Parts: sequence; structure tokens; C-alpha cells
Amino acid sequence: MIKLRGVKAYANTQTARQATDVAFSGFMQKQGGKGVAKWQQRYIRLMVNGEVQWYKDSKTNHPQGQLRLNG
Repeated sequence: MIKLRGVKAYANTQTARQATDVAFSGFMQKQGGKGVAKWQQRYIRLMVNGEVQWYKDSKTNHPQGQLRLNG
């Protein structure tokens, strides 16, 4: 289960054409761990090119992971 909160739209659809442009960003909570599951907060960015990147916090520049959404 994923919970999103504080999601903000940043990109203008007319100028958001590059892979580095952020369409949306915000915090999500993911359920992790084994046994007793605990919720962990992650900062996510949805890029205009369909890539999702996640970070430990909003100040980090290096993503912990990423995946490509194909439509």
C-alpha cells in the first residue's frame, strides 16, 4: 500500500520536454520491513519522461532508486 501526501505539480506542460523536468514531487509512505511492518517516508519525483525516482528526503540529490513507467 502506498500513501501520498503533499504532492505538488512543478512542470509547465508547454516547457516540460526534457528528461530532467519534474512533473510532480512529494512525500509517500511505504510499508517495509519483515515481521512487524513499519511505515517509512520517502520523497518521490515523477519526471516528465515517465521515470519515478525516490529519495530518503527532499534535500538529497542522489536517488535511492528509480523505475520507468511505460504507458
